[in-house]
Amino acid sequence: WQRLFDKNLMHQTWQNVPFYRIEAYLFRFILGLTQFNDESSLYFGMDPFERSKLRDLVRTDVWLQLSATLSHIHGNKNSASSSSSNSADSDARETLYAAITRCMWSNKMDLNFKPGKSGKLHTVSDHDHDQLLLVDDRQRIVDFLMKQKTATKTCATQKSVSIVCDNSGSEFLNDLMLCDYLLT
Repeated sequence: WQRLFDKNLMHQTWQNVPFYRIEAYLFRFILGLTQFNDESSLYFGMDPFERSKLRDLVRTDVWLQLSATLSHIHGNKNSASSSSSNSADSDARETLYAAITRCMWSNKMDLNFKPGKSGKLHTVSDHDHDQLLLVDDRQRIVDFLMKQKTATKTCATQKSVSIVCDNSGSEFLNDLMLCDYLLT
């Protein structure tokens, strides 16, 4: 891992390093520090984040927010099916944006962003934390996915979207929520 880091990432800044590569490297680095792969260690095979992940799953606000987001998503789907074409497209875009927003803010690479500690995300459309983003591609993602949806309707060849659900706890629940929205 260190050799790969030195070769591919060492001379890049946080602004231009590929996110997943640095996330994987940092996670691997933490596993090394905690002796996760050392069979002779007392900490062999112990996830250093397990307690945080489990604690996350018993937090009431996590489940309340997930429930509110799912209600919002499925409520918009039901109203979109009875709306005009333009209104349905607008509702679909807004709902997809909300699902992506919730999924994005539930992912805590460094486990420092905790909605319960740093201000709860009370509503799906709450964008109070958006100023913390270095790059915000949510609208580009919505545009791309909506374009793919339209293209699939008019084209015989179907395209697929792959989602890597590499998280746990509330992060995984929200990844599943986004998958649910995209599949239904």
